[in-house]
Amino acid sequence: MSRSIKELSVHYDPINESNTFTSGDIVEGRVVLEVTKEIKVDSFFVKLTGDAHVSWTEGSGDDERTYSDHERYFKLKQYFIQESSKRGESEKNTTLQPQSGSQNKKMKLFGSGKMSMTVTTDKTGYMQGETIRVFVDIDNSSSRDVKLKYSLKQQQTFIAGSSTNRGYKDIVKETRDRIPSGQKSQFTVDLTLPRDLTVTIENCRIIKVQYELKVYLDVSFASDLEVILPVVILPPVQQCPPWQGPPGGFQPYPPSQPYLVPYPGELPHPPAGLYPNLYDPVVLPHPGAAAGDFPNPNAFQPGFYPAPSAPVFDPNQSTKESSPNVPY
Repeated sequence: MSRSIKELSVHYDPINESNTFTSGDIVEGRVVLEVTKEIKVDSFFVKLTGDAHVSWTEGSGDDERTYSDHERYFKLKQYFIQESSKRGESEKNTTLQPQSGSQNKKMKLFGSGKMSMTVTTDKTGYMQGETIRVFVDIDNSSSRDVKLKYSLKQQQTFIAGSSTNRGYKDIVKETRDRIPSGQKSQFTVDLTLPRDLTVTIENCRIIKVQYELKVYLDVSFASDLEVILPVVILPPVQQCPPWQGPPGGFQPYPPSQPYLVPYPGELPHPPAGLYPNLYDPVVLPHPGAAAGDFPNPNAFQPGFYPAPSAPVFDPNQSTKESSPNVPY
């Protein structure tokens, strides 16, 4: 760092307890620059980058192999001097749209008849700690009793070149009542998400975290009837905590200028001849009553240029067309 710069620091405001940000969040903060003498600045900006890195090892001994890859999510710049920032493009939000799925099955072996199931959720995206409400409509017209089951499964995918490593985890897995043969039933299922659940990651080439809601009818000695719906996990919306004040030693600096001067200090006096004079305004006296009801607008006032003169219109004189050669 140059000896002319006493302090250069960046401070940002966290938006949640885990001190994390996700897509769509606004990162707010302050950049502190303190100089010891006047310096010339060509450009001044803050840069924000997002990167992802995966690495794992398979095998052992001579067969041990390590797979790794790297991807840059984004690279953003906010200029204070030189350029202005531009708002990024946004896409239509589909996480608030409801979704539904239906399946039916005809019994062939160890039974007869058919069964059907329709699963509906009020939306696709849910925040950490929120409750997923699922509506299940079942028509068991078969000769077999069935049992309603459901689960929320997480899938983690890591990609390095042509190699892929996947892992699965059941977040929620429960069983409901039995539906007897020939009966129709409707269920409302509430699944409460953990508050520390990893958010969905779908916009990264080498790391993906995805969720699926699986609702199925367990049929003994036969294949299950199942409906699978995707679920998007979002970070909770939290208010920014109150600002605790600037860091120690922080002073309110004037707005950034191409030529920065040490603070505190006085700005240089404007050059002579600046019109109008903003620093030493001339207080104009109020026109006296003797000046008439309407003061002469062409009269010269101290501190101001005289108004442009114009010929006095005499209604007794004949009107003449103006010549195009008369200068303005």
